[in-house]
Amino acid sequence: MKDNGYQTQVMEIYQFIHARLYFNRPDLEIKGENFNSTILFGLLTGLVKGKELIIGEPGLGKTTSAE
Repeated sequence: MKDNGYQTQVMEIYQFIHARLYFNRPDLEIKGENFNSTILFGLLTGLVKGKELIIGEPGLGKTTSAE
């Protein structure tokens, strides 16, 4: 699949957040690439102005990701 301008911009935003703002392990693999699901789904939800319910065990970064 060929990248268009939006895909490139979204990946750049994801990489910035992953490298500098939200430190957690990748837990999702898509087409051989590893992603952190909290960052990826939060970013995609924000781009479509949606709402997201984040649930999980203590210490997984739910509060940090919401900020």
